[in-house]
Amino acid sequence: MSSNEMTVEQARAKLGDLVIKAMQGESTIITRYGKPVAQIVPFADQEPAMPVTLEDLRDRITASITANGDEFAKGIDVDAVAEEIRDTYGSVAIDDIDADEYWAIVAKQDATQ
Repeated sequence: MSSNEMTVEQARAKLGDLVIKAMQGESTIITRYGKPVAQIVPFADQEPAMPVTLEDLRDRITASITANGDEFAKGIDVDAVAEEIRDTYGSVAIDDIDADEYWAIVAKQDATQ
């Protein structure tokens, strides 16, 4: 298990990222005035995230766009969205990604079309 350190202010700004990292097995030490005060660690009973293939992501993204009936997202480059999700979140499942962050990635890809 790897570990890193950050201040309370940094942790507050990156809480979602820290949770994802914890799901991937990383722990984070939170400091205040240079002294450790808390730690975000993986939940003991949680199994490590299974690797998500680009094909899995493509299928889930396509299903998500279709289910939501989002006209703006129908012409996006699903491969580019899948790659950005994989590059940003690693092996975390798409269901574990914050919905706002997910749709921001989709919208960003749509804007480049």
